[in-house]
Amino acid sequence: MPNEENKAGKELFENVTFNDAAYAKDIRDKSAAKLEKLKIALIIAAVATLCSIIAFKFVHHEALSNVFFVIAVVGAIVSYVMGGGINIAIKWALKIGKIGWFILPFPIDIATGLFAILFSLLSFFFLPVIFVALNYYQANKDYKAAEEYLSFYQPTQE
Repeated sequence: MPNEENKAGKELFENVTFNDAAYAKDIRDKSAAKLEKLKIALIIAAVATLCSIIAFKFVHHEALSNVFFVIAVVGAIVSYVMGGGINIAIKWALKIGKIGWFILPFPIDIATGLFAILFSLLSFFFLPVIFVALNYYQANKDYKAAEEYLSFYQPTQE
């Protein structure tokens, strides 16, 4: 059993288990509502990611770069608020920071770990499409699992 718990903590996506039809219906309804919201957030995240790439591409044109940079920042904030995914981004940044922490010996490892965390957080902030898409995939997976469970459930006639 402890082995299964360790595996569950390391998986990227959760598997939902259902005890009864009411819980499955609740998850299905919540996931359906979440999917509609995530579709909009995914579009905003894609535009924000594209704008951040364009902003970094046109660094030499300061006015154009600033416009795209502002759009990217606002879009990233809106997409992370609407679509979630910021928790996943922070967890990944901390894992990358641990790698930076263990690469070098003691006095330098502190700076390396902090730099790795900050750089990855900044990078993840400008790539919201990845983490919003991960949230969309999880919500879609939950919805399909609930639909599958409900397809096998046959309510009793009253």
